[in-house]
Amino acid sequence: MKWISQRPLWQKLGAGGIIVVMIGGLLAVLLLGGGCDCPAAYKERVTGAQSGNGYDEDICHCSGDTFSCNWQCEYPVGAVPQCYSNGQQTPCSEQSAEESASEGAEGTPPSEGAEGSAPPAPTAAT
Repeated sequence: MKWISQRPLWQKLGAGGIIVVMIGGLLAVLLLGGGCDCPAAYKERVTGAQSGNGYDEDICHCSGDTFSCNWQCEYPVGAVPQCYSNGQQTPCSEQSAEESASEGAEGTPPSEGAEGSAPPAPTAAT
């Protein structure tokens, strides 16, 4: 580690910047190209007028997260859960051990639908 302290400040900052860019690039690839986003059949686009906050946003009707690539979706609430891992539908029994250990916030439940169907079209707020 002595060789690091002997380097000029611009080299230390440059090396640190390169490391930050590399980590950021890796995260971008995982998030954008990794196929680990909320399954498309359970994603709904809500406009700012509908959400009341003025911003358009995507709502996922599943519990899970992008980093583990595991999602459990009940569509509608109380329906047979559909599970996804690494972008592919999988039996929920494979994920049950992982999800029981990391049980967290539930996804927003959809109002209607059935297995394999798309989320309902957004309606104008009244």
